[in-house]
Order: sequence, then structure tokens, then C-alpha cells
Amino acid sequence: MRFNDLFQIVGHIHKNCPKAKIQLTTTGWPYFEYISKELSSLSLLQTAGLTDIYLSLTTLDKEIYGKVVRPGIPNYNSRAFEESIQFATSARDLGIRVTLGFINLPGTKEADVKKFAETMKINYKIRELEK
Repeated sequence: MRFNDLFQIVGHIHKNCPKAKIQLTTTGWPYFEYISKELSSLSLLQTAGLTDIYLSLTTLDKEIYGKVVRPGIPNYNSRAFEESIQFATSARDLGIRVTLGFINLPGTKEADVKKFAETMKINYKIRELEK
């Protein structure tokens, strides 16, 4: 919600706690469009002190992703799933530790999630749906 302030917030935490692990937890939405086009934004966050990103991908199913995450920007919903994966890949390539977060929804198979995460060379975590 305060994307424009994020660089200063991360920098402030890093300055005051230089050894702290600083993790951004996000769906990547709607900022990954901006970040994927302006890769320097991820670099700036890393330089400010960001060490980890927990990306709530939620599911491997693009349709379910759209229903759960509900990106909500016309003419963009169809690319949101792929763009969130690109966001994770871009962060990983910069050396930021990335964990993909999934929800244990009906049809979620840990073997599929594990294979996907291993292919991307990114960690993953499956959590239960909170009601």
C-alpha cells in the first residue's frame, strides 16, 4: 500500500539493524508490473537492505490465482500470474532469497508445487487456508 515509501522504510530498518533479515511479504500485485519493467526498483530495494521476499503465489492454477488474488486492473488480469512468476525470478536472479507461498486449497498437490519450485530454483511453503 505504501510502495513509494518502501525504499525508505527498508533503508531505515537496515540502518538501525544492519544484521537483520528484512523480508517483504507480498502478492506482488500490483507492483510487479512496475518492478518487472523497472528492474532497478528491485535493485534499489536490495541496496536499501531487503534480503528476502515471500511471494504469495497461492496456487499453480492460473484461473484459481485470478479468483483468489483478484488483480482487478482491466486488460492486465490475464498476465498477472505470469508477471508474479517473473517478479520472483527477477528477485532470485538479483540474489534476493525468494519463497513462494501456496495455500493448501483443494487440488493442491505438494509434489507439483515442489517440482515447480525446484525448476525455478526457489524455496516454497504451503500453508493452510485461514478461515
